[in-house]
Amino acid sequence: MLGQAIDKMGYIILWLVLMFFSFLISFAYNFAINPVIGNTSELLVTSILVVLPLLITFLPLILIIKFKQTIIKSFIISLGLYIIIIFTISLSLTMYFKSFSQDKWNKFHHNRYLMVSDLERNHELIGMTKSEIIDLLGTNDSWEEFKDNGDHVIRYWTNENKFRGRYFILFFEDNVVIKTLFYKEN
Repeated sequence: MLGQAIDKMGYIILWLVLMFFSFLISFAYNFAINPVIGNTSELLVTSILVVLPLLITFLPLILIIKFKQTIIKSFIISLGLYIIIIFTISLSLTMYFKSFSQDKWNKFHHNRYLMVSDLERNHELIGMTKSEIIDLLGTNDSWEEFKDNGDHVIRYWTNENKFRGRYFILFFEDNVVIKTLFYKEN
């Protein structure tokens, strides 16, 4: 009886420790990783906040009760699986955002920097007119049009990074794109 109470208490302590790490990871993501590299997606944060508590709650319990694993082993297995899940989701989202589509370009401004290579590779931007560019890339709160040293320029903001700006810049002459530039501020 005392052994079962100790096992239950150990599981509760393990659950509390893992919940603490869950909040620590979420905190690190929101206040350390996101401002530096930019937001990959709300889906990643959701997976951290939803998948982790479910994994933390049920997997150690199953490992302890069904497979007679120790608390430490169940902790290590759960944490390892969680890291694999988050890595897989993060990698999948990055791969998803590397391909350009008008819908993704207009909905996910903070991930545009991932789409620029695919956009340039699969669309003949040089030679397109200003109206064709606007039809393709849209106009919203994350673009600006201006003159730079006599050149007519449209600049699209490609991330939400507070410390380093990334811009996709199109240079026009006689209303036709003559050059593109992906610019990263230091």
